Amino acid sequence: MSYVEDLLDDIWQIDVDTTPKDVTDETKRAISDFFGVTIAGFQNPAAKPILRHIQMHSSSSGSSLLGTSMKVEAPMACLGNGYAAHVYDLDDCLQSTLGHPTAALAPAIVCAAEEANATGADVIRAYLIALEVIGRIGRVANPTTSERGWHCSPVFGVIGAATAASVLLGCDKATTAMAIGISCSYASGLRANFGTHVKALHMGAAAERGLEAAELARAGTTSSLTALEGTDGFFQVFAGIPPNSVRYEPSTNWELQDPGLMYKRFSCCSGMAPAIEAILEHPQLRESDPAEIESIHVGTSILSPMELVHPLPQTAMQSKFSMQYAIACPIVHRKTTLEVFNNDSYVQDERVQELMKKIYPAVDPELAERGMTADAPVKIRVDFRDGTAVETRRDYARGNPLNRLSDPEMREKFMGLCAPVLGTSGAAELYSSLTALESAANVRDLTDLC
Repeated sequence: MSYVEDLLDDIWQIDVDTTPKDVTDETKRAISDFFGVTIAGFQNPAAKPILRHIQMHSSSSGSSLLGTSMKVEAPMACLGNGYAAHVYDLDDCLQSTLGHPTAALAPAIVCAAEEANATGADVIRAYLIALEVIGRIGRVANPTTSERGWHCSPVFGVIGAATAASVLLGCDKATTAMAIGISCSYASGLRANFGTHVKALHMGAAAERGLEAAELARAGTTSSLTALEGTDGFFQVFAGIPPNSVRYEPSTNWELQDPGLMYKRFSCCSGMAPAIEAILEHPQLRESDPAEIESIHVGTSILSPMELVHPLPQTAMQSKFSMQYAIACPIVHRKTTLEVFNNDSYVQDERVQELMKKIYPAVDPELAERGMTADAPVKIRVDFRDGTAVETRRDYARGNPLNRLSDPEMREKFMGLCAPVLGTSGAAELYSSLTALESAANVRDLTDLC
């Protein structure tokens, strides 16, 4: 059989009632985090263009734009919710895909679940199956896919969105395999667009096309069963793997356990988080005078220079992908709240601009041995004008699976994002409902709270 048939055979029997509790709990954390970042994301001024586009191309319909009063056509809801989920760059990450999974999967899940009047348990199952699909494909294709300049989040995310939507729309394994084959031809997204609106657009487009792939397959559209491993298939094109050389290997691991999701605290690329924390948690560095700093040398892993492509950012969008800003921001502004990564004035501050010119990132030989790790470890050396120096390092940011955020910390993040939109009581009610997702009789009961 083909790779996709073997993969689906292996995971199709996933059932919420027999899934380990820590796995279902982690699914609820991921979905809750998605709702939080998406509801807040529509308040970001950078979401205005996508909302204008949706209003121009969608009549009133039954799919929710989370955190707004708008009901739109399902494809537009996927596009909008995916964009909003990623516009702050606060959504989760997964090592095996080297990207952000839930921002692509969850918009398609919400739309398909609303259409099907699905239960919360249905949503959990669809998410688990989809995450296993992209995680196992990602383990085969990466790190080459990322090394070639693809934005892995939509490249794998569209496949996951197609899978999840197929499950919720009642497709059988054979039809879901067709949807995955269709989505392989939709896979796209260039890292060249980091620091612009297009990065968030990648997530919305992946969700939209994933849902479309599922609906096309359900309508009878066929695709190649070897679209993954065959000649000119996904693995060959995105990862340079010789055609028909990959065979599916069953696994007993859950992606949510190994490697697990990384949840973010800062509104920027996850590759900046360890550097930010290294400064914030060092008593001398977080209180240092920028004018007294001679130079800062930052040792990084090999993924860092591929993602952090703006050495001297001029806009908030660019600042999210800058190691220089990751260091200068906490030193100059002494805070890393939402606005410092989403307001141009913080980036254009003269003190920040001057300090960034003194910051020199370079791949560190020791950290390079960790390969294409999304952990983004850093070593930092700060040399002061008086001849003294301070050295520090950070291997794992808070929120990494090896340095987990607690449930209260996850709730605090959610409330901080949603309370300004829904009110404190409304946000609390929604969070409580999401943490009991398996009990929801209809997903619309949750989206109606938004």
